[in-house]
Amino acid sequence: MSANVPTTSAVDSPRDLLAADRRAFIGLWSTGALTTGPVFGYGTRPWLGALWGLAFGTLLATGGALWWRYSVARLLLAARGRLPWRIMHFLNDAHVHRGVLRRVGTVYQFRHLTLQRYLAHPEHPSGERAAGAQRSP
Repeated sequence: MSANVPTTSAVDSPRDLLAADRRAFIGLWSTGALTTGPVFGYGTRPWLGALWGLAFGTLLATGGALWWRYSVARLLLAARGRLPWRIMHFLNDAHVHRGVLRRVGTVYQFRHLTLQRYLAHPEHPSGERAAGAQRSP
């Protein structure tokens, strides 16, 4: 079961792709909730139908759209200080104003492979640690 999320040719930027997937999530959730809730609540307890509708809508949306996974991961990483709170703003700034990232379709890539490798490895051949790298416990 998958949402009809636009492909990269239908959107212009990573922000547009994220917004399209968020709309797909909300559409799937509301469709699931509004179609199953009244069916199961009719003739029984309305609150039970509403609860069933919310549960089915959530199940349908989480299986079809990836926006919720992005949102949970972003919130957890930002709360731990491992990611900026406004990640899309950060990435756009790194692309437009700093020139560190390039945009290829709907994804960002490092302009320089050397920089990508440097940031990806906390330990370097010289024994120095990358700036901001933390030792794992």
